Amino acid sequence: MDRLARDLRDLDDVVRQPLDKGVRLEFIKERIAFSLTETADPAATLMFQMLGAFAQFERTIINERRQEGVAAAKAAGKRGHRPPVLTAQQQAEVAARHAQGVPMARIAREAGISRTTAYKALREARGCVEGIKAIPNR
Repeated sequence: MDRLARDLRDLDDVVRQPLDKGVRLEFIKERIAFSLTETADPAATLMFQMLGAFAQFERTIINERRQEGVAAAKAAGKRGHRPPVLTAQQQAEVAARHAQGVPMARIAREAGISRTTAYKALREARGCVEGIKAIPNR
C-alpha cells in the first residue's frame, strides 16, 4: 500500500477511483477490503488511513535522509554524476575526424566508445547544447 501513492490524499484518490466504478478493492497483505456496495467498515477505514499516514511519514523521512546524503556528498566535494568519458582534447579529435569525412561508426569503434558518445562529443566540441542543433549522420 505504501508504494501505491505519494501521500495520504493521493492514496485516497487512487482507491476512490475503482470504488466509484463498483470495484471491490482488497489489500491482501494488510487484510483490508473496501467496497461501496457493502456497509463501510469504520475499522477498515481507520486502518487504511493509519497505514497511509505511516507510509507518507516513511516517505518523508527517506526524502530527508536522501537530501542530507546529497548535501554531505556535495560538501565532501563528490560529484553527483558520472565523470565524462572523453576529455576536451578527445572531443576535439572526434570533431576533427568527423570534419575529415570519417564515418562516425568508425570513429567510435577506434576510440572504443559508443556512437551515441561520439555524437555527444561532437556536439560538445562544437559548443552546442544537446538537442538544439541536429548533427547529420555520415
